[in-house]
Amino acid sequence: MYLYIYDQSVQDRKHERDMAAIENRLTDLGIAGKVIRMALFRHAGENIRDEARRGASTVVVVGNDRTVAHVLDAVVEADLPLGVIPVGPDNQFAQMLGIPSGVEACDVLSARIIERVDTGRVNGKRFVTGVRVSHPDAKLICEGQYSVSAASGGLIEIRNFTPINGVVEDLADPCDGFFEARIRVPRREGWFKKSIGSTTLPIRFGTIEAPREFDAICDGQALRGKKFEISIEPLNLKVITGRERMF
Repeated sequence: MYLYIYDQSVQDRKHERDMAAIENRLTDLGIAGKVIRMALFRHAGENIRDEARRGASTVVVVGNDRTVAHVLDAVVEADLPLGVIPVGPDNQFAQMLGIPSGVEACDVLSARIIERVDTGRVNGKRFVTGVRVSHPDAKLICEGQYSVSAASGGLIEIRNFTPINGVVEDLADPCDGFFEARIRVPRREGWFKKSIGSTTLPIRFGTIEAPREFDAICDGQALRGKKFEISIEPLNLKVITGRERMF
């Protein structure tokens, strides 16, 4: 049985036509299933765990990256394949999986090409794409052995999936059991010209910390703290992918 998780945003009137087309196509393909509509104060994870016990075979997010983040823990713990039907903006994860937006995603879902990918944890919270920090005092301690930092205007990235600036060739490998830690530092060339230098390191775990609280962006969501413990979970998420996947 397919379990569909509808993000609150797709219930807006502006998506009515797209949602009707999606539901009709799912019926035509014979993969319609139970629908759970996310509300502001309802946590989809409990519903997924309950439906997994009742025999759900696949969880499908109808929404965007934020919706994926809400269901990720429950999907991994239930060991169910995760599909995505992207609706609206902010669908980088679906793009990397090779899933087109709207009704065309239904055919990808029906083809059911499943791959296993790594996920990460930051202070216990799972993520799929990566963690990004831009703070002058932040440093990354790599596997407890050495530390690196980015100067003012620099950036620390722990990448599981994310390409830099959408460049496909720069995609981190989500199936190798390692994060790609990238430190990007601005440097001056001559009097006026600036460029960005970068260092890339493969790591399995690390800590980003600073003397004062700072923001870390994880799967597009802001987390705040003085210290973020990050670790990888190799190949523990099953995802339905399209033929145009980016890995």
